[in-house]
Amino acid sequence: MFCVMVDGKLSDEEIRELWAVHYPKRHDDIKSKMLCEIFRQVVERRAAWYGGDPIVCLRHALAILRIPRDEFYQVEKETGDE
Repeated sequence: MFCVMVDGKLSDEEIRELWAVHYPKRHDDIKSKMLCEIFRQVVERRAAWYGGDPIVCLRHALAILRIPRDEFYQVEKETGDE
C-alpha cells in the first residue's frame, strides 16, 4: 500500500485505510502495533483540537476517520493509556 502525502500529512482516508490494515496485525507485528498507537495519539490530539466535551470530541474524531470505537479503546487498553 502506497500513501501519497500532501504537505507531509496523511489524509483521513489514508489513516482509515492504514488502521484497517494494521489493527488486525498488531499482536503479530510490532510495526503494526506501533502504527496503531501512533494513530490512537493522532485521534486524541485531533479530538483535543476540536475543543469542548472530550468524550464528544473523541467520538467525533473517530467518526470522521471511521475508526471503530471498540478497536480504538482496545488499543488504548493494550497500551495502558486508559
